[in-house]
Amino acid sequence: MRNSTSRSGSEQDAAGEFLKDAMRTNLDKAMVLSFDSNAEMVSEPTPDTDKLDSAIRGLHAGGGTALYDAILYGLPRQTGPGTTQL
Repeated sequence: MRNSTSRSGSEQDAAGEFLKDAMRTNLDKAMVLSFDSNAEMVSEPTPDTDKLDSAIRGLHAGGGTALYDAILYGLPRQTGPGTTQL
């Protein structure tokens, strides 16, 4: 995301809709991580798409792009019983 409020709203809408379409009820979990200059967990892994959507809508565009830090932060947190690893 850049620093456009209207654009980030539509991106957040698209992300929330993607989760609702892609996640299988009672089978999948997802989490929301933010990354700017640091990676931070915004929502624990959950099957609740409304909770995930709310976490996504709470995100704000910043200036950093610590994407790889977010991946390294998130991968160990997404594992568990019944979890398919990437």
